[in-house]
Amino acid sequence: MKAKRILIFNVNWLGDVILSIPGIRAVRENFPDSFIAVVIPQRCREVLEGCPYLDEVIYFDERITHRGFWKKVQFIFVLRKKRFDTSFLIHRSLTRTLICYLAGIKDRVGYDSRKRGWLLTKKINPLPRDRMHRADYYLGIFEGAGLKISSKIYEFFLNDSHRASIQNKLKEAGLKENERFAVLHPGANEPIRRWPVEHFVSLAKRIHKDFGWRVVISGSDRDLPLGRKIEEMSALQIINLCAQTSLKELAALFEKAKLVVCGDTGPMHIASAMGTFVICLFGTASAKITSPRGKGKYIIIQKDVDCVIPCRKLDCADNRCMKAITVEDVIDAVIRNF
Repeated sequence: MKAKRILIFNVNWLGDVILSIPGIRAVRENFPDSFIAVVIPQRCREVLEGCPYLDEVIYFDERITHRGFWKKVQFIFVLRKKRFDTSFLIHRSLTRTLICYLAGIKDRVGYDSRKRGWLLTKKINPLPRDRMHRADYYLGIFEGAGLKISSKIYEFFLNDSHRASIQNKLKEAGLKENERFAVLHPGANEPIRRWPVEHFVSLAKRIHKDFGWRVVISGSDRDLPLGRKIEEMSALQIINLCAQTSLKELAALFEKAKLVVCGDTGPMHIASAMGTFVICLFGTASAKITSPRGKGKYIIIQKDVDCVIPCRKLDCADNRCMKAITVEDVIDAVIRNF
């Protein structure tokens, strides 16, 4: 196809950006000689660093860097100078569509809606967002525009420096060469998506006792209290890497692990992209919408507790959906696969 200057206005969250990668790949495959850029928030930077399908990553965050009218005007002029002729709007917002219009991008492709439809030049009939996998929902924009989709599997992009870095950190923490280990990732954006910390403690003990594997805890700086609690309560020689890895190093850690146990989080998708066996603990979310789509094998454990799924009750004090998943459920899943 004819070379273009293409802008992909992406979504805002780590996991969703990973789910958008098959669409980004499709744009490159359908327009191999075009200049392709993507817009994401700075917090998602590492997801697309090193992505071979992109020529440029542009950062936009209306809550921080581009908060306020004049900051958005400045961003519009930045896009104008880049002279894009086509934009794919994965994000559904009116603001982003208006930005593309004011930046002089002639062809604007996205899902039609009452608020922003008048700004689109290629209106894609909306798909049922809450009744299908989110990756398929994002791909629907590109399929609706006539692009061929070669694969629905997402990727995560590493190089040898990331692998060497995590190897050094594990060595410094006392992991022997070729020693097997499992990664427990206890954190999640919302408390209702977290498995009880006491369950993680019991699981760590069982993994060590039943399989002889070391246990590594991963997470962000917000997960430090969880990691320390698991470390202290288990009384094992756990390697606690909370707040000690970048996203790239986290991916390299998952790649080396025999097993990753986590909730419905962005790191779940990273682990799946790296080909690791993942046990996914689902509570309030629908696995039909956000299950892994990487090359790795996975098992979803979710219990029916008579709640509506997906559940939007972020202030739920009970969290019985996550409490219902037992340590034995997880151990049985490990036994069936090792």
